[in-house]
Amino acid sequence: GERVYAGQPIARPEGEDGAVLHASVSGRVEAIRELPHPWGGRAPAIVIANDGDNTPWPERPEGIKLSQASQEELMVRIEAAGIVDMGSDPLPAQVKILRARGRVDTLIVNAAECEPYITADLRLLQERGEPILKGTRALAKVLGVDRVVLKTIRTRYPMGAEKQIVQSVTRREVPPGGRAEDVRCVVFNVSAAFAVGEALNKGLPLTHRAVTVTGGAVARPRNLWVPLGTPLKELVSSAGGFREEPGLILVGGPMTGVTQKSL
Repeated sequence: GERVYAGQPIARPEGEDGAVLHASVSGRVEAIRELPHPWGGRAPAIVIANDGDNTPWPERPEGIKLSQASQEELMVRIEAAGIVDMGSDPLPAQVKILRARGRVDTLIVNAAECEPYITADLRLLQERGEPILKGTRALAKVLGVDRVVLKTIRTRYPMGAEKQIVQSVTRREVPPGGRAEDVRCVVFNVSAAFAVGEALNKGLPLTHRAVTVTGGAVARPRNLWVPLGTPLKELVSSAGGFREEPGLILVGGPMTGVTQKSL
């Protein structure tokens, strides 16, 4: 029943490995219950009845200048914004930073679309370059690295995967069962770099992301900028619905995506 605002913190992690959750729309909390998770099974969810107004949280922090912020101030802002890496290693950003800080010499920002059909990261790179670069510089500062590589390549599975990106950029080979930090690298997805830039520029938490809705059955394939928690049926509707009955519905790419039983 509580009224919440877009960008308002609505849940905090109990341990050090979680991320702060924020309302992605304004409205009223309708329920807290288990719902189907796109990666399979069910998971606890905070259900918000969207009022359609997108009223911003009045206590949203002001933007900060990267040149005037210390490493710890940047870490506090990143953690408070609930930023999670949106690549192949979906950990909270502050967890990845703390795991890598002092162990790495190279930051790789991964803008490679490694699977056919998906173009959301590419679109983000084309349209939101300034905050992506600011977020990248902020990540470099908190990690204490001098070398940064922003990597785009032609779509070729599995080149977007962390181990392949590290080898392509540095010629260092991540050992079996190992992580990028084992060869002095850390990889962040370009969407995470953008989220860090928005957290610094505008005080915005992670509440939205770019999503590709595509495939032969989709009437008008497109990239959409959507609030987290948007039902899949709303995404398909925004792409004109289905032109024919789909043989398969996937979240993720056609190579590694997770089959959905329904929208």
